[in-house]
Amino acid sequence: MPAEGKVLTTTVVFGGGPTPTEQIREALTGVDVDFVIAADSGLAGCTAAGLHCDLVVGDMDSVAPGLLESARASGTTVERHDVDKDATDLEIALDRALERLRGVWPEQAGQRPTAAPADLLVIGSDGGRMDHLLASVAVICSPRYSALRVTAVLGDTRVFPVHGSRELSAPVGAIATLLALHGPVDGLTVSGMRWPLDRAHLEPGSTLGVSNVFKDPRAEFSLTTGVLTVLVAGEDSSAADRRTEGSIRNGGTATHEESEQ
Repeated sequence: MPAEGKVLTTTVVFGGGPTPTEQIREALTGVDVDFVIAADSGLAGCTAAGLHCDLVVGDMDSVAPGLLESARASGTTVERHDVDKDATDLEIALDRALERLRGVWPEQAGQRPTAAPADLLVIGSDGGRMDHLLASVAVICSPRYSALRVTAVLGDTRVFPVHGSRELSAPVGAIATLLALHGPVDGLTVSGMRWPLDRAHLEPGSTLGVSNVFKDPRAEFSLTTGVLTVLVAGEDSSAADRRTEGSIRNGGTATHEESEQ
């Protein structure tokens, strides 16, 4: 999320699934909205936030027909896809955001090309089907979107892909889990966390990065190869103390006994 007092010009993607309006408004704090894309029923979240949707994509199997027609009448571009398709609605929305950054999509759609921002905010739900949630996290952090600076707010969890290096802000005591979902991560250096790392190696399937804790309001993440997925939940450090098995500690794994010393 943006640093305090800083306003970022951002493309916003609304994913499907129920998301409380207050949660949406909080996610949009400090964001200068440049362009809004809704993935199918994500149009409902966009409307609830009082934003104009520039583009809605998907097979339209879950968006309310009346809402869709109202959006179309207000100038929203509707890009309908066949139900039998090879990508989720969210992936299509992310592809359009990337195409805007590259100056491709606006020309194809007959719109004036704009200097689209690299910052992308995805707002969605952390409920519903587990397979959908896992697929959403995986596609949000896919290496193919490395040209975009993506932040995702999925329910109470924020998801950040790290390509190269990135500074993240969170309340002191917030829990952060580091995962190598898309292959090995090498040269991983982490500072500002309770358990820092120095040029570490993180393998897919490893729980080494589970339940680290923000020691400072800002933490630095850098790596030499790979993509790191960082998931931040708003828990305090006392909760983390009860779950330190598998957490990062000086490049190794903290045991329960070590955490009580």
